[in-house]
Amino acid sequence: MYAKTHMIAGGIVGYLISPTWVGVLGGAVSSLLSDIDEPKSFIGRKTLLLSVPLNWSIEHRTVTHSLLFAFVSAFIFFAVTVLTPLYMLGYVILGGIISHIVGDMLTGRVMLFWPMKKKIGIKMPFWIYRIVDMLIRLGLIYLVIHQLVFGNVFKNLLSNSIL
Repeated sequence: MYAKTHMIAGGIVGYLISPTWVGVLGGAVSSLLSDIDEPKSFIGRKTLLLSVPLNWSIEHRTVTHSLLFAFVSAFIFFAVTVLTPLYMLGYVILGGIISHIVGDMLTGRVMLFWPMKKKIGIKMPFWIYRIVDMLIRLGLIYLVIHQLVFGNVFKNLLSNSIL
């Protein structure tokens, strides 16, 4: 999937976990972490000093697209922030990374249970990938707009604390 679609999905997941602006932004940003090993990705271009060596050492959609990566990333965040109110963002980070993995499984295959080599997901040609990504993105945008208009999203974002 493209970064825009991942960020929308991650923002939605972040909101569902923590209905605050921090939850939305945390989910959106963490949804990009799985592509840190790809220098051509949105986050990879911003972190070339990390993404280039990772790209040389691991294949894309393997380690960083696994449940192990998702849980270890969340655990590290929990460990660093355990004594602060920010520790709740560990759940948001976990959700954002998992939303990325699920999204990539809808448009390709990943090593979900790395280090096991089995790839899981829907393999498709690139032209179909682009169409599927666009349809998913439009569906997510519709969901967000619908909730903004008819749901309590604004009320929740304005009334909840930071976390």
